[in-house]
Amino acid sequence: MADQNGTIATILAIGAGLFAAVGVAPAAHAQQPTILFYQNSQDQARSIDVDTLGDGPIVSGFLGAIVGTARNIQADGDDGLLWYADTSGNIRSKVIATNAAGPTISSVVFAGANSGADRHFSLDPFTNLLYYSVTDGSVQIIDLASSTEVGTIPSTAFGGGIIGGFRHTTIDSVNRMLYYASTDDSLYSFSLDDPNLAGPTVSSGVIAGAAVGGFRHLIYDPNAGLIWYSVTDGSVASVDPLTSAAGPTIASNLFTDIVGAGRIITLSGEVVPEPAALAAQGIACTVLALVARRRRFVSA
Repeated sequence: MADQNGTIATILAIGAGLFAAVGVAPAAHAQQPTILFYQNSQDQARSIDVDTLGDGPIVSGFLGAIVGTARNIQADGDDGLLWYADTSGNIRSKVIATNAAGPTISSVVFAGANSGADRHFSLDPFTNLLYYSVTDGSVQIIDLASSTEVGTIPSTAFGGGIIGGFRHTTIDSVNRMLYYASTDDSLYSFSLDDPNLAGPTVSSGVIAGAAVGGFRHLIYDPNAGLIWYSVTDGSVASVDPLTSAAGPTIASNLFTDIVGAGRIITLSGEVVPEPAALAAQGIACTVLALVARRRRFVSA
């Protein structure tokens, strides 16, 4: 740990020198709040601030038929978008701040059967990649900017039973890990760089509520290092995947509907510092990227 702290301190010192060299002082940055969005029966994406538990923005007016709590959504806090699956099988987006329409990925891009608004997917906002669960048990990787497939993860990378397009995944952008809910009700993970490299596991005995297997909805919080997951009593709980210690819980009465472990949830937040945002401003941010993306999990 001492060596690690020394390395980080050295990186930060080098970073300060780079900022001085380019004549730019690191500006103070107010981190955006982490907002948990969820689908309700009125087909709205409502939200809760996970720190204050106050109400957040509401996104509505989704295209296609009304599907209520069954619509899959994913928030991208870096770009300010809420992505959603419509009943035609497209994955569209809305600007969270204005409710205006954003980019769309056509249904023809996706492999496997068309599951409409029930398409299960997760986002990596650092790399602008979408991970889509295919009906054959694999995961298709799609670049959001170009709407093209850039890779796949085979079904053999996942433990437990094959649940096809209902596979629930979430991405840890900082540590380059993919987490998923398994049919044994545990949460497993592997490296996005090498699916054969297993990551942290949260065993079923740690998960609150009744077992629901691979159908549990979950989302990773990169700033808190927690996985938030839906519980059968209607609440949303959290757990540290590195220690399996329980984190905060959002009580069921703060949500508009009692949906149980099938509650569709996503987080809108930002990791500070955000290397891509700094790079866009022409700031030398390589060392900050190293610090922001340093791994919390190291395989033995």
